[in-house]
Formats: sequence, C-alpha cells, structure tokens
Amino acid sequence: MIEGLTIREGAAGDLNYVLSSWLRNYRTSIKTRGIESEVYYDQQHGHHAAIVAALQRANVLCAGVEPGQVLGWVCYEQPNIVHYIHIKYDFQRLGVARALLAAAGLRAPLVVTHWHSACDRATVRGDKLLYNPYLFFRGLHAASKNTGHE
Repeated sequence: MIEGLTIREGAAGDLNYVLSSWLRNYRTSIKTRGIESEVYYDQQHGHHAAIVAALQRANVLCAGVEPGQVLGWVCYEQPNIVHYIHIKYDFQRLGVARALLAAAGLRAPLVVTHWHSACDRATVRGDKLLYNPYLFFRGLHAASKNTGHE
C-alpha cells in the first residue's frame, strides 16, 4: 500500500484524464483488436461516445497522495458494476486498485464491462468476476436518439 494514499470523488477536472487514459489503455485490449481506430475513437458512435455516456451516469473515484493527483481511478455503478479501473503503471500492484474498489463499496460478485489483463490476474487469485460488456452500453441508443444521432 502507498503511504498517504487518499480516495476522493472524481472532479470535473479529472474527467479529461479519465477519458483519455481509458481510451488509450483499452485500445490495447484483445477485445478491441480488429476495430479500426476511426471507429473506436469516433466521438459520436465509437467507444469514445460510449465512455462519455457512461461517465454521465456512473461514479468515478480517484486515488492520489497529493491534492488533485490521480494515480488511478475507477468508474463504477452500484451495486456491483465496474466499467473500468486504471492505475498508472508505476503504481500498479501496490494496492491502489483494491483501495479504490473498497472505497466504492461494491458487493461481490463484481460485474466488469471491460475485460483486460488485470481481470485475468484477479481470477487467477480467486476473485469472482462476471463479464457483461452489454451493461456498458445501457442508455447509449436513447442518448443518440435524443441528440438526433443514429
């Protein structure tokens, strides 16, 4: 565990970092292979748009030592949905993710909407994770209808 680590609610100033790190990090996932970058990063119909929609309905917690610092973050919805968790490389495997999940107060089993290598490591440790990517896209179609985008 990192000494002095604090968990706080994500602020408006954190959201650009959350969005960009989520997009960059998940782009390397096996789950996005074969998706053209123009499609993945599309701000109206791609993963970018889906993340923006999720950030409007979900909660974000940030971890840091200094005020305003973000060593990692989690985007989640109660009671047990984890959309994404990102920890800066130098701070991985130091308990930051566990601290974020504990602060979120989610109950087991966790449902993850994005599967990546950290999920593989968690299941090897014996953590019970359910993968349901469809929960991530809830409300996206309704949002596109409201804005006139199909």
